[in-house]
Amino acid sequence: MWRDGIYIYHCTMEHLSSASNIQGTPADALIAIFKLKAIPNVLKWVDDLLFFHIPSLHPPSILLPLLVHYDYEITTILAITNLLGVPWHLIESKGQEFQSVLTYIDFIWSLEDCSILLS
Repeated sequence: MWRDGIYIYHCTMEHLSSASNIQGTPADALIAIFKLKAIPNVLKWVDDLLFFHIPSLHPPSILLPLLVHYDYEITTILAITNLLGVPWHLIESKGQEFQSVLTYIDFIWSLEDCSILLS
């Protein structure tokens, strides 16, 4: 916007140059919000987000020494984004609960095996 008018760059090969990163910018804002809410482990490719579920660093309990504790769950993430009106795909159609093997940007990622495969 300049001098009370909106000008569109229209001389580009594939799209409006003024619309570049139109999906990535809101995703960047979401990542900043997640970091403020103590959800730091988020990767982004344009508007696809990947959340890592890492065990917290709290010492184990004497009564339950093998119990793994996480600082957030998928419900925590959805509670934040529901307040903002973020239009997520249903987990059943595009997404998954936290797990050690996942598909992201058409690669199969195995965190346990430290491997990446083509889907």
